[in-house]
Amino acid sequence: MLQDVPSVQYKVKIENFSLLQRSKLEKYESSLFEACDHKWKLSLYPNGNTNRGGKGHLSLYLEIAQTETLPLGWEVHVNMKMLVYDHNRDKFLAFQDAIGCTKRFHPMKTEWGLDKLLPLCTFNDTDSGFLVDDWCVLGVELFLVRDTGKGESMSLVKDLKQPPHIWTIDNLLGKRNGKNLCEQFTVGGPGDRRWFYCQFYCRGRSENFDAFIDYPTLANGFLFNDSLVVEAEIMNIGLVKVLVRKANLKGFICFW
Repeated sequence: MLQDVPSVQYKVKIENFSLLQRSKLEKYESSLFEACDHKWKLSLYPNGNTNRGGKGHLSLYLEIAQTETLPLGWEVHVNMKMLVYDHNRDKFLAFQDAIGCTKRFHPMKTEWGLDKLLPLCTFNDTDSGFLVDDWCVLGVELFLVRDTGKGESMSLVKDLKQPPHIWTIDNLLGKRNGKNLCEQFTVGGPGDRRWFYCQFYCRGRSENFDAFIDYPTLANGFLFNDSLVVEAEIMNIGLVKVLVRKANLKGFICFW
């Protein structure tokens, strides 16, 4: 994909690139630069990173630096594209990983890039426009993705010791054709109080039990002076926190 770049914020022009390829230098690292609130550097393998299958290609990586200053458990999500300047078209050719351009940097993965950015036969061919008069420009388009996504966190309450809630419904048969009855009760102590509703549908139907118990059965030993005792016990409580995070993209384009 070709794209124009309106400004240059960090640029290193590599001259005499063929000498770099003929040298014994396996990897060349750029100076540290700051972008999107973090320190970064680019790593170039002029003859390909053979340890990752990049032999015969140009390999280019972005590495987050000075991670020792970041908090424990840090993660940095970055939307990134590698860039190679095309002299012939005066545009930048953008490359990205086949599995997506958003990468997650963390203590176990501090470097992302392309093992096979460009075949060396294509890059070294002056007609392709990438290496002209033995100089080139490489870079990365970098966008920091902050706090994006949605989710939830669930935890069960430990040591839930709560007696059953007992509810006495008087004059039940007289309320048979009326509305459903509802009573509120609490579970937990003063500092951790949870509110619940106990509902009883007098018409013999509820949202949770379509046929909880029929009236002939109720009349056979469950009713006393037209009163019914209902017991509700909370066995477990799962507390769910909904996590809604806003997305913020902060961009930076580095040329090397």
